[in-house]
Formats: sequence, structure tokens, C-alpha cells
Amino acid sequence: MLMAPTEQPLYVLSEQVAKLSGRDVQPLREELPAEPAGLDVAIRAVLVDGQ
Repeated sequence: MLMAPTEQPLYVLSEQVAKLSGRDVQPLREELPAEPAGLDVAIRAVLVDGQ
């Protein structure tokens, strides 16, 4: 995953993680600021699935 800095980094990050994980982007947008450790879980799930 390659990202460039933007004015809304969590928005862009949640979009990228949603694409990789097959998850809906809206819950990720809500989860990331509230529970940053969720990002680790989402990325690990993608890696385990081999995507």
C-alpha cells in the first residue's frame, strides 16, 4: 500500500484498508479514530488471507 499525505489521512487510510480487506469503508472510518489498534487487526487479517 502506498499513500501520499493528504488533509484527511484517516479517511484515505480507511479507504485503502477497506479495498484490501473487502470491508465496508464507513465502519473503518469510524473505528480508526476511536480504536487505532483496529488498524493492526485489519491489516493482519489481509496478510493472513494472502491478499
